[in-house]
Amino acid sequence: MATAPSRYICLICRNPIPAAGAECPHCKSRLTAVVGATPQLLALVFAVMIVLGVVTFSYNQRFNRERDMRAEQHYRQARTLADYGYYEQAVEHYTEALLVERNRFDYRLGLALALYYSQHYQEAQNQLIELRELDPTDATSNLLLARLARRDGRVAEAISSYRTAIYGRWPQNPEQNRLATRFELLDLLEQHGTPGQVVGELLTIMQEEPSNTALAKQVAGIYLEFDAAEEAARVYRDLEEKGVVDAEILAGLGKANFELGNYAQAHSYLERSLRLKDDEEVSRLHTLSDQILALDPTARGLSPSRRYGRSHELLERALGYVDYCLNPQGDDFVGPPAPLPQALSSTVSIAKQRLEEKKPKDYSDAAEANILVAENLWRLRDQACTNIIREDEPLSYVMRVLAQ
Repeated sequence: MATAPSRYICLICRNPIPAAGAECPHCKSRLTAVVGATPQLLALVFAVMIVLGVVTFSYNQRFNRERDMRAEQHYRQARTLADYGYYEQAVEHYTEALLVERNRFDYRLGLALALYYSQHYQEAQNQLIELRELDPTDATSNLLLARLARRDGRVAEAISSYRTAIYGRWPQNPEQNRLATRFELLDLLEQHGTPGQVVGELLTIMQEEPSNTALAKQVAGIYLEFDAAEEAARVYRDLEEKGVVDAEILAGLGKANFELGNYAQAHSYLERSLRLKDDEEVSRLHTLSDQILALDPTARGLSPSRRYGRSHELLERALGYVDYCLNPQGDDFVGPPAPLPQALSSTVSIAKQRLEEKKPKDYSDAAEANILVAENLWRLRDQACTNIIREDEPLSYVMRVLAQ
């Protein structure tokens, strides 16, 4: 029958021995140790280990809770201080919060905001660059980086960051924030961009906010500022077709049509606008469009005699413009007149002859001749009007119409 293995070993040579304290037959040592443990001992050891684990876990949980509470308190204090404009103090509390919770994105973003508004721009930028690396889609950090780039004159970088912010992730009020950011970008483009960039941004705004009436009016006004009269007229017409008509929209339609050379339509819209609201600029354009329409010899529906009369006035004013350039002092001038280039001298002579004509045989032919001479005078006026400007707005606009 096989014997049970010994439960004891020699501590010196590690060989089994028959009993505790017995002499080792190999090295004669009496130092022994138990090979195994009793079930009772194992149970006791495991129980102690479990208790120690529970105590340690409970302590760690409590420690972490207290640590998180301290960080949260500092964070809330920082936000309150920042809300009231105490950004320097907010920076201190954000820093304390981050000493506890270094990797909290909202804590770091709060610190970056406080640094930015306390004008610690370089420190703010360092924080924001790190935050952008952590979350490239965060709109707030990209917006602040755009503002910092704009402040430093890095226009291309600012434009890129603005666009990233627009399409990024906003924690609150995303539509309002996107629109506000678009207008910040638009303001930058108005100062440092090209008219094409401005118009393109306005088109995008209108595509994304087609039903916003107040926004449409604002966009149309900016179109006019950047000589995009066709786009402005389109936006204003859309509003008119929707039944949204007020003095501002009518004035905008008048201004847009004026810029497009549609003076009759401009006059009508401007007049309707003035009936609703008096406005100095609208009144000036209304008067000017009235004068243009009264001078234009190519207007539809004119009788031959009226067309001739307008052509006569047009020629007379064109000659008067050139005469003033030749002799701005008028009757006070003493001495021989300055010599004229041959083409201009010849055209001036023809103009004077035509104006001396009493009653033409054919009003239509005479009107055509007057218009042709007036156009030639206007084309040659730079030869006489060097560094001399004489305002005759109705005449210049009519000449623009004739040149089309």
